[in-house]
Amino acid sequence: MKNIKLTYLFLLGIVSAAWVLAADFSTYSGTFMSLRGFMVDYTGFMSIAVMSVAMILAARPRFIEPMINGLDKGYRLHKWLGITALVTSVTHFLFAVGPKWAFSLGLLEGGSRGGRGPRGAGGQELDALATWLRSQRSLAETVGEWAFYITVVLIALALIKRVAYNRSFNFHRVFSVVYLALVFHALILVKTSYWMQPIGWLTAILLIGGTVSALLSLFGAIGARNRHKATVDKVTRFNNTQQVKIDVTLDGRWPGHRAGQFAFVRFNDTKEAHPFTLSSAWEDDNRASFIVKALGDHTQQIVHSISTGAEVSVEGPYGEFDFASQKDEQVWIAGGIGITPFLARMKYLAMTKRFEQPTTLFYCVKEMDVPMIEYVSRAAKNANVKLYIFVEDRDGQINAEILKQRVANWRHADYWFCGPTQFGKAIQSDLVDSGIAKDAFHQELFEMR
Repeated sequence: MKNIKLTYLFLLGIVSAAWVLAADFSTYSGTFMSLRGFMVDYTGFMSIAVMSVAMILAARPRFIEPMINGLDKGYRLHKWLGITALVTSVTHFLFAVGPKWAFSLGLLEGGSRGGRGPRGAGGQELDALATWLRSQRSLAETVGEWAFYITVVLIALALIKRVAYNRSFNFHRVFSVVYLALVFHALILVKTSYWMQPIGWLTAILLIGGTVSALLSLFGAIGARNRHKATVDKVTRFNNTQQVKIDVTLDGRWPGHRAGQFAFVRFNDTKEAHPFTLSSAWEDDNRASFIVKALGDHTQQIVHSISTGAEVSVEGPYGEFDFASQKDEQVWIAGGIGITPFLARMKYLAMTKRFEQPTTLFYCVKEMDVPMIEYVSRAAKNANVKLYIFVEDRDGQINAEILKQRVANWRHADYWFCGPTQFGKAIQSDLVDSGIAKDAFHQELFEMR
């Protein structure tokens, strides 16, 4: 979480600094209309900047993963940027259009707008391109206004967790078109002089990256280089078919994976790919496993319809939840389907016989699922991992005090958590209050939106 917070603050900071360097504050007259000019400028740059970075993150570029400690963290940053874009674009719209409404109602008197400065550089005549850009201002403002309305609706719908995953996916696809409209809006309305300054260079880089990402989304090419065909070899059902283990054989291009990584998988010819953690260790045999639990419409369909012989598409692997540790001991906490990365790690430990680091696993479930618990128990035994099972209906919810009671060396351990976000936050908070460093708690971000 530390990396994405720093990345988020760095982005806001560098855009703000570049804009401050470019803005001509000598034109500020102290009036509302003068302030309005600066606010329209600043919020416009910030809005298109955060939208552009969000578009780039949505394209899942490989080079970004190590910088933010995993693609799951990238999607959390993507969410923050979406919320920021909502706030800054609403502010931009209100400053741009609000005064016009106020004028029409007689609530505000006209005055110097200020804050925008010359549209050319050094007082020279605008060249043919600049003249054309200026002639498109009215169209750009209209396009921007309608794109704003659609953006607010799309971001709001994308953030509503009750909206089905496949519909959220479609909203993001539509936003690619809206983003391209906003690129046009920005290109026309940015002052000509800005393109020769750091704010212009930064904006150009972000617009190019965002535009390429939007086109990849529209043509269904996101992650295309990392997609692999696979065939379902075996389906193992747990808990009255509400949870299944799916074993697949991948094509020969699969690069292998580390325990704790995940992939985007398309089952049953669905258009959208869903992220699933790989629950198997890599044995250089082009095989992989996923455990899927029926938690929503999409996963319900997979659990009830998947069968041996089905063709699937697997994109990946992604993720930096890699269990790397310099501490004396590891403590793992799994909430429900969050057991999957730990299953992969236990299979890796059993395969390599690397038992030198004592490890304790706390597996927390809402209700007893005997076949699944037996499966986890066998994996823990083979990996020499001490296992504690907590059934919420019977034992209540686990907390930091229980961890400290069961792990003698708890002060010198690394903690790895995968499960519901709020559950993880509560445990981390209790452990930090007990003296554990924040960076000793590693959390897979369970929610991708």
